Amino acid sequence: MFRFRYWRSLLADESWRYAIVGGLLALPFVARSYWETGMTAGIEPIFAAGLLVGYFFQGSVDEVGRVGSRTGVVGALPVLLWMSVEPVAYVLLETVPWYDPLVPIAVAVLFVTIGSLFAALVGAIGARIGDWLSEKVGRYRPPVVARWGLSVNSRSE
Repeated sequence: MFRFRYWRSLLADESWRYAIVGGLLALPFVARSYWETGMTAGIEPIFAAGLLVGYFFQGSVDEVGRVGSRTGVVGALPVLLWMSVEPVAYVLLETVPWYDPLVPIAVAVLFVTIGSLFAALVGAIGARIGDWLSEKVGRYRPPVVARWGLSVNSRSE
């Protein structure tokens, strides 16, 4: 029986909420880049999602990096699975009798693992840069201050 308790506890954690939302924002753009090329998936959406997550998530540097890496994996894993299923299905359906069918499956698992690690690295880098930007620019600036570039402490008399 499928239990929702695990998923509810996952969503109760603020870092996973940011990671899931950021990864789901990046996922359509990563899928579109693979759909257009048929060979590669773009990492730019993963970096941009990591940048946004790092900008808005408040935590230590390690927590921000962890949230960024989770964002990268959530945003890239479905596309990586999609990319690896096509060649494996082709080899298994068009296999030569002497060819071992476990080899393409092992290669696909290795491909998904390395791709997920790379996506996690790109997401973590984006999140760290986003965290740095939030410190330089400020996370929450009033709209008037942001528009006019005024200091929060200055008053016009």
